[in-house]
Amino acid sequence: MTGEHSPAEVTSVMVQVNGNGYSIEASPGDAKFQYVDLWSSPWTWGGNPPPGDGTLVVIKKGQTVVLDQNTASLKALLIQGEFISSTIGKSSHKVTKHSQDMHVRKIDI
Repeated sequence: MTGEHSPAEVTSVMVQVNGNGYSIEASPGDAKFQYVDLWSSPWTWGGNPPPGDGTLVVIKKGQTVVLDQNTASLKALLIQGEFISSTIGKSSHKVTKHSQDMHVRKIDI
């Protein structure tokens, strides 16, 4: 897994479109960039594939994970950081429960 990104920060963005110039913010603070980890990325999981069936997953404090695909059938998902469900590709992605007793829990520490 990747670790936390300290300090986690939101910062301004300047976008360059090749041959067409730059985009700018309409007013200060309109456009933001945040470092996130994608659920589907092996780099989120230390170079390994995303968690498989029956896995207990922990999103650590300081880490932001974007759910960009459906999960395997997880045993548990403990969220100490930030977990964002995405609609990349115009479809929503779901956390699949290993059993009816499986809980997704957000814990503030």
